[in-house]
Amino acid sequence: MRGFEFCRPVVVVDASHLSGAYRGTFVSASTLDGAGCILPLAYGIVDTENYCSWTWFFQQFKNASREIKCVLVKEYLQDVGYERWSRSHATVNRGKMMTSNIAECINGCLVDARQLPVIDFLEEARILFGSWNCKNGEIASYTKETLGRKFEEILIINASKCATMKVVASSEFIFSVYEGGIRYIVCLERKLCSCGRFQHDEIPYAHAMAVLKKKIIKDVHPYYSDYYKHDALTNTYAVPMEPMPNKNDWTAPECVLKEVVLPLRYKKMPSRPRKKRKKNPDEKLSTKMNCCGRCGQEGHNIKTCTFFPKDS
Repeated sequence: MRGFEFCRPVVVVDASHLSGAYRGTFVSASTLDGAGCILPLAYGIVDTENYCSWTWFFQQFKNASREIKCVLVKEYLQDVGYERWSRSHATVNRGKMMTSNIAECINGCLVDARQLPVIDFLEEARILFGSWNCKNGEIASYTKETLGRKFEEILIINASKCATMKVVASSEFIFSVYEGGIRYIVCLERKLCSCGRFQHDEIPYAHAMAVLKKKIIKDVHPYYSDYYKHDALTNTYAVPMEPMPNKNDWTAPECVLKEVVLPLRYKKMPSRPRKKRKKNPDEKLSTKMNCCGRCGQEGHNIKTCTFFPKDS
């Protein structure tokens, strides 16, 4: 939770059902660090997915995070307002996080563990999250680049997209960028673009990269958010996750020992549960095209290949 201070203030929550003999629902809250890796923040077990369970989870999350403001769950998007789910109306910059895919990635990694008893399942989740934090912390410690690998690839792709764009200067900082017959206005001083991507992602999009290329500016680091920089990434993992002692060494308060924990009230949800998550179009960072298995050229396959004559 202390590392969340150095990440974009956006939390993704999701739930998945325990599939073993011990029924219940696993709920989690997570975010992305400056390198685009998943940073788990909080998790717990509830009886089922309903308003009371989510209210309890958000209240516990709020108490753990202290000054972090949580978004209450409502039944309809209209009730919470456009700023809760619309990227252009959001009061904070959500970047590319508009789905619960990162939370569903956590659920996918815990598929086998969901068949275990609750305590054993929570221990497996803690081990998984601890290994992630340790690995990401090590990468942050010896990586001297100012951007993580994921966002460096985004910059490379954005730079390749601006090759055919035309840039016309209006002042020292304001430029008109023409793409496909459409004009976009870019302001480098305020880090704004009329398409909205520059200010939402807080990283130079293709239109901004076209302006930087026009001005022969090779150092683009001043034009992206501090969330992506090396200092924020190292501070995210400055506090490690401490391992749990052996169960025999636990010191539980007397009030906890006297409490009787009843089985969870399991309620089967309608429809068949979805096992695979829906991928966001922005997740595909590679610009490589499929190659033909016959001639090796890009842009077509064997069925549509015209390089070799077809067998009669």
